[in-house]
Order: sequence, then C-alpha cells, then structure tokens
Amino acid sequence: MGDMEAEVLEDPKLKDIMQKLLLEAEGVAGFELSNGRLMYKGRLVLAKSSKWIPKLLLEFHSSKIGGHSGFFHTYKQISSILYWKGMKSTIMEFIKGCEVC
Repeated sequence: MGDMEAEVLEDPKLKDIMQKLLLEAEGVAGFELSNGRLMYKGRLVLAKSSKWIPKLLLEFHSSKIGGHSGFFHTYKQISSILYWKGMKSTIMEFIKGCEVC
C-alpha cells in the first residue's frame, strides 16, 4: 500500500466511505474502489490533509509544465485526475500566495 492510500485510510470520513463500498451494494454516490484505491467520479481521491497536495500544486502550477497559468487552468488540470474535499479553495489559496503570479 502506498502513502496516498494509507492517508485515505487514516481519514475517518474516507475510511467510512471505503467500508461502505466494501459492505453495501449501493455504496456511496460518485465513489468506487478501483484496484484498492478510492476513486470519485473516476478521479483518485486524496485525503484533505495529504502531504502530496503541496507537491502536486507545485508541479501543476509552478513548474515548467504548469507555467503559472492561473487558477482556472491549474484547477482543471488537477481536477481531471484527482479529488479531495475542498480542493477548489485549496488551489485558490495556493495561487493567491504564489509570488510569481
């Protein structure tokens, strides 16, 4: 099990969702398990407190790939593959604090 999966299991709400998906046929709307990973609408779920979020924000926004392209572009790129509760506000706050932007 990787760090991201372990962080999901440490989050009480996400752990509860995973348990419901394993035990109940109807599961939780929008969520599914794929190869042991929690997914939301086809996107990998991260815990809101994940240590990976700051690293991902740097990569998607501040790197040569991200190019300091502003909120909308950064949000679209990240939200196409990842999900965490409150991600929109997390991304917005990160970009507001970006010295280059």
